[in-house]
Order: sequence, then structure tokens, then C-alpha cells
Amino acid sequence: MKKRVYLQILLPVLMTLIVLSVTNYFIVLSQKDYQSRVAERLLQYSERVAGQLADAIEVAESSGIAGCTPAGINLLRTIRQKNKYIDDIGIVNGNRILCTAGWGTLRSSILLSSPPYQTPSGYLLYPVRKDNVHLRNPGTVTIKHNIAVVSPALTFANVLNVNPDFYIALAVRNGQKQLFSLGKNYLALQATSGSPFRISTRHCSQIRDLCVTTNKPDGGVMSLSWMLIFLLSLFGIITGCWMVSLIDSALEAKNSLEKRFIRAVKKKDFYIEYQPIVQASDRVVVAYEALVRWQDRYFGRVSPELFIGLASRLKLYQKLSGFVTETALDEMQEHLRRNPSLRLSLNVGDNEMNDCQFLEQLVSGCRRLKIQLQQIKLEITESSRSESGLIAAFCQRAREYGFNISLDDFGTGTANIEWLTVLDFDEIKIDRIFIANIDDPVKRALLVSVVKGLRGTGKPLVFEGVETPAQFKFIRYLDKKALIQGWFTGKPAPIAALNIQV
Repeated sequence: MKKRVYLQILLPVLMTLIVLSVTNYFIVLSQKDYQSRVAERLLQYSERVAGQLADAIEVAESSGIAGCTPAGINLLRTIRQKNKYIDDIGIVNGNRILCTAGWGTLRSSILLSSPPYQTPSGYLLYPVRKDNVHLRNPGTVTIKHNIAVVSPALTFANVLNVNPDFYIALAVRNGQKQLFSLGKNYLALQATSGSPFRISTRHCSQIRDLCVTTNKPDGGVMSLSWMLIFLLSLFGIITGCWMVSLIDSALEAKNSLEKRFIRAVKKKDFYIEYQPIVQASDRVVVAYEALVRWQDRYFGRVSPELFIGLASRLKLYQKLSGFVTETALDEMQEHLRRNPSLRLSLNVGDNEMNDCQFLEQLVSGCRRLKIQLQQIKLEITESSRSESGLIAAFCQRAREYGFNISLDDFGTGTANIEWLTVLDFDEIKIDRIFIANIDDPVKRALLVSVVKGLRGTGKPLVFEGVETPAQFKFIRYLDKKALIQGWFTGKPAPIAALNIQV
């Protein structure tokens, strides 16, 4: 009961977390893709700007501008007009701009902030001072030798053409100099590095000392409205409750199957089907194997493997086994009395072999119905987990009574090989795994090898799982004295449907 309560609480919570996590994952993917596209656009523009700045400086240097002369200033103005990304260009001396294309010769030179950042290419980068009246702020002054080029930050903002809800920054590759930024405070974002909602990208130029970084600390579901988050959580809770209902239904069905099985055992609501075992030479039936069946009104035909396992787990196997033995003997008694050469096969496992009264009760039942003990064949299955000594003792006692012993499912495990040396048996049943797909040369050769090896025991061989004419013909060719069991020679059927001839 406590486990069910925990399940009813934990599963909705778990599903809510899963729904939010999956939603967060896809939103993060989408937002990261968007940030990357914006960053790429800024980086490409920055490469063009940087290239134009470098070209303008190179042209100015190669023109041989001697100083702030009218001719020199006119040349600077020509260069400025040809380069749209340049806000101004001038001549410097140290850290002071003496003249520019826009202002001409300055009465008072423009003082630049110190110290500058030097790029690997030798350019000096100065931020535009806030107290200047000649250059647009914010912006960057790029200097090489005695030429200064001014590029305003507003140019970068315009090219984005968006008002991003994330932080974006243009900086040199090592991050020591930031050229442009837009969005929330950069330092505040670093504290969220481990958050599942943080989205960050970094794109660097292959030709310039430039990188664009983006950061969004409140991405994923945190970017949604509280109403959407509530609806997603509600969906997760509803899904979790639905799954709890499904699990409850499955558990109820399982418990219901157990209850119906217990009821079936009490009412003996089972029946026996008999599958014929024939001689390969003439297809004459020499034996029938008793197989228990359960047809439930609610679950339909239940697999024997399932309800036999239930019987063992619910401690009802002995009652089920007793029903099979009593019913099979009762239904087959007349046919066995009229045909002394006919055999009835009963499957026995660990429960029967560990039940010291099983053989005595079987003997008593046969004598009561006037059935000869040698007409009963006990099939020891590979699934038996009892020790070889116990199985050997059971087989010895059974044969002393007169019962026949058959080693069932030979080849499905290593136990069968050991049984050949320690058990006293009358017959070997070769498992269907050797019969299936005998058209395969490898499997056919394996079957031939197994049969040759077992012939040395001198015991009759029964081939299980024969379902096609080709399989039947091959086995008859392989061993004319073989016995055959399978759908090709006869499907399991109730006693009333059997055509048993004397």
C-alpha cells in the first residue's frame, strides 16, 4: 500500500520534471541557434569593418601624409568618403589626435585613454573617452604608426537590427579587450555557468583577432511566462496520473489473473489435450503426451508456461499436477486397456521428484483403473533443477515400479549430457531446436551428428517439433526407427477429438 502511495506521488512529480526538462531542451536548442545566427552576423560585419580599417590605415600610410596640412587633411577626407564603416580618420602623435578628416586641425588635441590594447598585428586600440566632444562615444580608436581610425559602437548595434534578450559582446580573441557589447551585464552572467537554463555561444574569426560571445542566463523554460510553465507542469502531472492509472490497471490485471487461477485450481477448471507420438516408418500412433490447458473466460487461452509458473509461485503446483495425472489416467484408461502397446506420457519436474508420495499415488491410480504401469512414460525435463543424484534415484524407483523414463528436451542444456551417464532411462526426446531450419546445412549436420552420437545408447529417439513434410522425410531418412511428435503428425487435441485405433 505504501509503495502505491509513493508511486502516486512520485510519478506525477517525475513526469512533470521530464516534461519541463524536454521542453527546456528544445527551447534551449532553438534559442542557441538564434544566438549563433546573430553572433555570426555580427562577426561577419566585424570582419568587414576590421578589414576596412586596416585598408584605410594602409592607404593613408602609403600616401605619404606628412602632417596636418590642408593637403593631408583633404587626403584623409577622401579616404573617409571611400570607407563607409569609418566614422573619422586622423593623425596622431603619441596618445593625442592632432587632426581628423571630420574636424580638421584641432585647436586642442584629443587625449586618448591609456594604456591601449595592442593586437598581434601591431594595432593599438583605445576606447573613446566619455569626456571628448569630437568623437562619437562609445567607440574605438584604432592606431598604427601615426594614423588613427575611429569606428563607433553604434555601427555594430545597427547591423544587428535586433534588440536581443541576451548578452552579446565583440572582443579580441583572448578577451582582454571588449570592442562592443549589448544586453545584460557580462560579469553577472558568469555566476550562472552551471545552470541548465544558461545558453552561451562563442564564434571566432578565422582571419581577424575577433570573437563574438553570447550569453543568456534565463534561457529555456525560464524565458517562458509563468502561465506557460504552469500549463506545462499541469500537463506533466496529468500525464503522471495517467501512467499511475495504467500501472494500477496492469497490477490489477496481474492480481486478477492470479485470483482467477486460484479459483480455477479450486474448481479444477482445466482440461487436458493429447498430442500423438508416431512411428516414422508407418505413422502409427504409439503414444500420447498429456498437456494441461487453461481456457479462462476473461483472459482467454492462457499460456501453460505462464500458469504453471503461477502454480509454482502460489504453492499450487501439487494440486495442478494431481489434476493432470488423475484426469489423464481417467480419460485414457479405456484406450490404454484396449491397446496394451499404447503409452501415455506425463511430464514430471522438481515438484514430482521431490514428492515422495508421487510415484505411490501414480501406482495406486493405475492399479485402480487397471492400467499397466509400463504404459506410463514419465518425461524428465531439462528445466529440472534437482541434483543429478536425486533425479537418478527417482528414475531408478520409477523403473523398479515398471514405469518408462524419457529424457525430455535433450540438447537444451548441459544437464542432458550428464543425465546420459547417470540416469536409468528408456527413451530420449530430441528438442525442437535441432529440427527447426534443417534446410540449413550447418544445422542439418549438427542434427546428424547428435543422432549418430545418441544411437550408441541403444535407446529409441523421439524427435519433437516436426512441422513440415520436409522435416518428416529427413528424419525418417535419418532414422527409420525414430518416433516423431509435432504438428505435422498431429496437433494436441481433447480426448473427444482423438481417433484412437486399437
